[in-house]
Amino acid sequence: MKEIMRNRNAIVEYGLHDSRIKKITFADDNLTFIVDKVFHYSKSGEEQGFEAEIIFTKCDLEDCRVLVYNSILSEGKFSGQRMTMVDFIHQYIHQEFEIITELHNGYSTVFDGLLWKNNNPVSAQIEVFNYGEMMMRIGKQVF
Repeated sequence: MKEIMRNRNAIVEYGLHDSRIKKITFADDNLTFIVDKVFHYSKSGEEQGFEAEIIFTKCDLEDCRVLVYNSILSEGKFSGQRMTMVDFIHQYIHQEFEIITELHNGYSTVFDGLLWKNNNPVSAQIEVFNYGEMMMRIGKQVF
């Protein structure tokens, strides 16, 4: 297994767009997202996918927020709910979050995407605030 530390001042070679967060855990101040795949583009431009864990170290869940909307944001009126990461983990334990875009800014990481609630997508946003590192633990190649 290969571990990559995200340099907050540089672009990393692995992207999370279109990845799905399958499971979220929290232990020893580490927030971990188990994703179905991360994307890597080889020097020749070939797209590859790898199983991965995304680990945010020195994370305080009180500083992490999740917004869950009742529909897709581009489809007219919407409403939603703001919740803590703890509430999100408990309430949506068996759902997947599909990352559409990722933004890394200082100690904050924001994922915009779709929460798949019973096979129906709704817009959602996850904000992670951590004082440590963002690590990608890269597993086996899936394509």
